Amino acid sequence: MSEAAAKGQKVLCALMIDDIAIKKHVEYDGKKFCGYVNLGADYDGVQLNDNVATDPLVFMVTAVNAQWNVPVGYFLVHGLTGTERANLVNLSLQKLHDIGAEVISFTCDGPSTHWNMLSALGVNLHANNMQPFSSHPTTGAPVYVLLMCTLCFSRCAQG
Repeated sequence: MSEAAAKGQKVLCALMIDDIAIKKHVEYDGKKFCGYVNLGADYDGVQLNDNVATDPLVFMVTAVNAQWNVPVGYFLVHGLTGTERANLVNLSLQKLHDIGAEVISFTCDGPSTHWNMLSALGVNLHANNMQPFSSHPTTGAPVYVLLMCTLCFSRCAQG
């Protein structure tokens, strides 16, 4: 990102999130137990509990005007609400802004929790009152929403 800044260019990025199912498992590593819900030390709303994580919620950024992509974080979760997911998205947008990345789009698949998350972000995808973007929590700029359809991908892969 410093190379782009030196050239006077903005680093335009797309943020993507996805849940990945994992086996519920708790393990002692010699110092602590691992496998419980973990939203990270910087997350203000974190409440430690004894829930075993069932899904890592993975965040990845892809450059729009360059050729790179990088995972930027993951949260070990179990049943987050749409509002909690929206808070993590906003936290990610803020952190990316802090390092000079300008996020212009956000991609997720369509489970009901993501619809609730999009609603909490101010997105409305209904035809009669459509607003296909949320406002960036730091800059107020629009962050456009793209939905990923895994059913479409599997059909395309089958030919």
